[in-house]
Amino acid sequence: MVLIRFSFDQFRVGAGDQWVFAGGLAISALAAGKLAPAAVAAGWPEGLHDAIRVAGVVIVCIVLIDYVVLVVSEIRWPRLQYDVRRWSTAFPMGMTSAASLTVAVASDADWLRPIGEILVWLAVVVCLILLVGSGRHLTAEARPAST
Repeated sequence: MVLIRFSFDQFRVGAGDQWVFAGGLAISALAAGKLAPAAVAAGWPEGLHDAIRVAGVVIVCIVLIDYVVLVVSEIRWPRLQYDVRRWSTAFPMGMTSAASLTVAVASDADWLRPIGEILVWLAVVVCLILLVGSGRHLTAEARPAST
């Protein structure tokens, strides 16, 4: 439903908020990764537990595909000027990392662990860049205009 309304032009011109879709999917994968072990502890049927585990892996795979598309669009159409909406890029990056790591453990999908570990460092780098950009932007706004 979201893809029907998504403006694919945002891959070219978006100021960072085009990453929110990936963040929403990553939250869903993280929820599946947390719910799978809880389902066992709660005594839910094994088939339901397995379905939650598989759903978590499938959703993470979709998020990773989306992540690649977003990174490629960032490289293809770089947006180097500061925009506060860039912070909406950092959250999905971190959430994708957390989802990958959580689903890796919950689903015995060990191949997701190194992906999550790499993505967490990419998210840290983006957050540091955004902190510097925010600081520069705030400093520039605080300076009195010279006449």
